[in-house]
Amino acid sequence: AAAAASAAAAAPVFAYGRAPSTRGGALSRGVEGLLEARGSLHEFEFSGAPDLTPSREDPFLQQVVNGASHAAACFGPGRPLYLVGHSAGARAALHALCRPDMRSQLPRSFTGLVAFAVPPAHAAPKLGELPPGDRALLFAGARGGAIAATEA
Repeated sequence: AAAAASAAAAAPVFAYGRAPSTRGGALSRGVEGLLEARGSLHEFEFSGAPDLTPSREDPFLQQVVNGASHAAACFGPGRPLYLVGHSAGARAALHALCRPDMRSQLPRSFTGLVAFAVPPAHAAPKLGELPPGDRALLFAGARGGAIAATEA
């Protein structure tokens, strides 16, 4: 019983911003099931039609940071925390990681990013801006293969 409790305490937390509507920004049930089989899925609201131009992106990036902080508070600081995003949510999470003012607000337990449906033309330049040591796994489509991965 103690070993099972220890394994659960070390299981990752996957923080995912879900759009309030059911259209767009949703992970497939298969992906949700896959994540839940490996850890805990924590959903937070990610709303709006993100404009990720530098002068307008702050409210959307702050939603990602707040969602990650809430997940860490709910599950405890000792569990590895991954941000998971789809489409605009994935882009917002990637942008947040590339901004030192946003990145510094993420919990210490932040471990990496898993991003779905990120256009390669958008992701490629941002990957070069990630802080050294940050991990990211990006998929071009919700069902497609990985387009990029970074490792510490």
